[in-house]
Amino acid sequence: MRIHRLFFAGILGFAAATGALAATTGQLLADIAGGDEHARAVARQLLPRQGVEIIPRLLPLLSHEDMAVSKTAFNVLEDLANMAGAPGRFDDRLFVTAELLKLLQPEQTPAVKETGMRLLPLIMPPDVPLDPVSVLLQDPELREKARECLEHIGTQEASDALLTAIPGADPGFARALADAAGRVQDPSSIEPLKRIAAEHVAPEVRAAALHALAWTGDPAFAALFRDVRAKADEATRLECERAVIRLAETMGRKGGSWDYTLAVFKEILAETQHDIIKRAAMMGLGQFGDETVVEPIVAAAAGGAPLVQATVVPALEALRGPAATRRILAAYPNLEPATQLRMLQMFGRKNDPACLPILKDAALSPDAAFRRAALDALASARSVDALPVLVTLAREGSEEERALAIQAASNVAGSIGSAGDAEAAGNAFLELYALTGDPAVRRTALEGLARYPVAAAHDTVVSALADEALADAARAALPGLFGALVKSGAQDKALEIFDRVLRGGATPEVLVGMASRLQGLQTALDTTQLLGVVKQWHVIGPFQWKSDDDWAAAFVGEPAITLEGAYKDGDAERRWTPVTSGDALGLVDLMGTIGQYDRVFAYAYTEIDVPEATPAQIRIGSDDGNAVWLNGEKIWENRVDRGAAPDQDIAPCQLIQGKNRILVKISQGAGGWNFMLRITRPDGTAPW
Repeated sequence: MRIHRLFFAGILGFAAATGALAATTGQLLADIAGGDEHARAVARQLLPRQGVEIIPRLLPLLSHEDMAVSKTAFNVLEDLANMAGAPGRFDDRLFVTAELLKLLQPEQTPAVKETGMRLLPLIMPPDVPLDPVSVLLQDPELREKARECLEHIGTQEASDALLTAIPGADPGFARALADAAGRVQDPSSIEPLKRIAAEHVAPEVRAAALHALAWTGDPAFAALFRDVRAKADEATRLECERAVIRLAETMGRKGGSWDYTLAVFKEILAETQHDIIKRAAMMGLGQFGDETVVEPIVAAAAGGAPLVQATVVPALEALRGPAATRRILAAYPNLEPATQLRMLQMFGRKNDPACLPILKDAALSPDAAFRRAALDALASARSVDALPVLVTLAREGSEEERALAIQAASNVAGSIGSAGDAEAAGNAFLELYALTGDPAVRRTALEGLARYPVAAAHDTVVSALADEALADAARAALPGLFGALVKSGAQDKALEIFDRVLRGGATPEVLVGMASRLQGLQTALDTTQLLGVVKQWHVIGPFQWKSDDDWAAAFVGEPAITLEGAYKDGDAERRWTPVTSGDALGLVDLMGTIGQYDRVFAYAYTEIDVPEATPAQIRIGSDDGNAVWLNGEKIWENRVDRGAAPDQDIAPCQLIQGKNRILVKISQGAGGWNFMLRITRPDGTAPW
């Protein structure tokens, strides 16, 4: 029933809306002025659809004594103004503008005039005189609203109106008019603003004119700015200097006058008495300058207020390039201690090797504050060259410094690894392990060595296996250590680690991954026994693969095969060939054994003796697809185009006691052609 009620309510609402659409404009206007809130809401939605022609009949409602009526009328007018401002409706735009200007006639109330000035910026086109608004700039009650209206209209006519009113305005309002003209940023305002800046009797108006001109970023105005600032009184000098800073910043962003931009910043920095201007000029030099601005920035801070001194670091940090860094480092010894401490933090953030000598010296300073600041900086320096001094502090510093140095060394090691230098990161974590006997720190170091293994960590990781608090972290580091040892050619140590991992109950996936790294080692490690890898095979092929039906074709009479048989492939005769894989994971290279072909099949056959019947898995990786038979029964098929990797396909099976016969069919689309196979227990471990 609820659905039915909602349905009928929707029908009734639709009917009401349809009826309202059919209502006359007069009825809708009457509904706005009436006392029915629902009817007023419907009229408010439908009246904009009547078009701009209804505006003359709508304007009187703005003066209605009921605020709900006047507000609704305003909302409809706002919609109509926005609609008329759309592209292609220029005639409507002019019509609406003319109607709205009527709201500014002298006979209208101040409230209606304010409403008109709120609506005009939505619609006012360029090239339309703004006299009705300009007149209101003389009205003490409405002049601020008129100024806002002209600023928001933002046309050349609006800018002209603002500037024309300045000579007759009191200084406070004249200043506001100049500010508004500056925000309009119309090119026609430049010459009038120059005259006002140079000739107006009120210093605050001259300062405002300067600020209004600053958006131009024109170097030619620098002399005018200098003259006006020189004539400023104490109350307006700061505003003039703000204008100079803004002019220089705009010059810098626009480009093309780099030397002059820096000259303006240097001049104001040298002459100003206001700390806020000094700081702005210092930051401007840092943002747009090069190494030549280091000395002016440093000199400005010498003996200055704390906030000025604090600005040295962000200003200098904004500079780029090795030449700037050299100048900054040369200036450092002559800075005040408080500034030097801030500079140390900046040197750490720069991560520049040229900064390390100062950081190292500070870290070994007799002043504890400098040691602390240097430690913080070194922690973010991401340089292995920082480690020796961290090691020194970790062993010889105070208790607090030891903790900071160890944490810094950990941060450095991790940052080095994140930056891509895995070997340096591993050596850094090795240093970290040696810094302390704290189990928490050593665990962190072992975790780092697991991520960034190095052969030099062998003794450290092995010794950690004997520590109950560290054993699990050490075991997690063993596979990576194994790979690092293999890479370095440390065969004996690598095999020792492999044995430890094997005896530690590692997962087959880990063992397979480790065995894949054994290539190139002269080792007797028997992956057949350890991992169930099959290395002895007989292979035959190729056989032409003409269609997908050939996946089912018995090219060698499978599943019953004989190794003495010969098989036809067109006019060619194929025979079985014995192959022994020398790969730790048993990879058989069919391309090297049979030859390079496309769109063919090959077969591989082996026999495995098992002491007793057991559930098992045949795990195969192949390039490309494969099919597998066990003791005459097909147990797996995967028609795929891929490169080979260990254990890509896993086929559950049941091995029988004694001889088990395994036949594999391998497809070749194009490119590489190979396979690898191992036989395991259901959990992936070797079955014997």
